[in-house]
Amino acid sequence: MGKKIVLDTNVIVSAFGWRGAPHKIFKQCISGQLTFFFSPPLLSEIKLVLAYPKFNFNQDEIDEFLKLL
Repeated sequence: MGKKIVLDTNVIVSAFGWRGAPHKIFKQCISGQLTFFFSPPLLSEIKLVLAYPKFNFNQDEIDEFLKLL
């Protein structure tokens, strides 16, 4: 198990939508290099923010991303 971290909603949404530093950190979580912790309220907030029209993410993309979490 890697180092334990908590990412806020802004970092998670950035990891999903763009390929910068948040994306690299998120990939480390997925690969097991880092251990990502989150709460049910954080997951609810992530779902809400990913659905904002300004991001233009479709539901299939959102669903796939949420499965990774």
